[in-house]
Amino acid sequence: MILSALFVSALCSASNLVEASPVTQGGDEFASAFVNALKKNGVTTAANAYLDFFANNESKPLLDIIKAGPVTLFVPKNEAFGSDHPSIDGDIFFFNTVYGNIDNGFKTPGSSLSPPIPNQNRLLGKSAFKSAGLAGSSGKPTTGYSDNQIQQVTRFVAGNLKRWPPIFTVDRSVGVANVEKQFSFKSVVVLVIDGVLSLPTTVSDLLCKPLVVAAPNGFAKFLGSLQKVGLLEAVDGGKRLTVFAPTNEAFIGVDTDNISDDDLKKILKNHWVLGTVAYSAEWPLLSKVTTESGNELRLTSENGVKTVTCGSSTANVLRSDVASSNGAIHILDTVLKCE
Repeated sequence: MILSALFVSALCSASNLVEASPVTQGGDEFASAFVNALKKNGVTTAANAYLDFFANNESKPLLDIIKAGPVTLFVPKNEAFGSDHPSIDGDIFFFNTVYGNIDNGFKTPGSSLSPPIPNQNRLLGKSAFKSAGLAGSSGKPTTGYSDNQIQQVTRFVAGNLKRWPPIFTVDRSVGVANVEKQFSFKSVVVLVIDGVLSLPTTVSDLLCKPLVVAAPNGFAKFLGSLQKVGLLEAVDGGKRLTVFAPTNEAFIGVDTDNISDDDLKKILKNHWVLGTVAYSAEWPLLSKVTTESGNELRLTSENGVKTVTCGSSTANVLRSDVASSNGAIHILDTVLKCE
């Protein structure tokens, strides 16, 4: 009985030791401490997912990024997991990791995104997830952060009352994930969110969704027109693409059913740029881009109002920077005829 009691005691001690020091890749102390920090702050489901991921060799690049810092991590709370999202896969770990500290506007050395202005409420950051759709024309990964997917966060500040912390929401194609808690671990800022994020999908998939209030049933006119004239595959398969998608109402005055395919193609090709992802934060630097039609778009962003002009056509941007698997979509209230 004494031997049995000693065995049970030793087993329990070993179990407690495992709990205190999770087994991670190569016994990495940083990873173990990070997982324990997540557990200490109540996000145990995500902590266990990270623990499993860190045990695999494929986690090393991410672990190196997190160690180097500064980074901001989006970590789902326990209740965010369910039958639809029982856990987190490898790509999502990278997508949930954003270079830079959110409190500094995600500013990172060498980033082409414009630095935030005081009290700016839209923040764009580059995630650690590299997308094949954002690679160069050769399909090979590019240097720097240019083929990394973005994350977009909205920051709400209560006027000039600095004693109140800002409220953050993380953009999704439809809806947002709310940030419920923030804490730090070394040079890592952890934002606990109420949902599990998904990777951006294709342009055609996104155009079926209610990306803005003005398009509750998606973008049937634009999507249907692209399909009708055989351009949809080029848009879905293009590398580093910026799409300017008009709402259905924007097509009033454009007879897509009776216009010739050639004329419709000319109009539609005014609505995407190949080879350049023109995130709205970069518009002050870009100023102009050339569309697939060869026409030039003038991009302006002043006092939070964004417009796109081509010839006599000027469109207001209803929503900017909807991330797709191969670039970004900006929603317009006007068709760009470029006349």
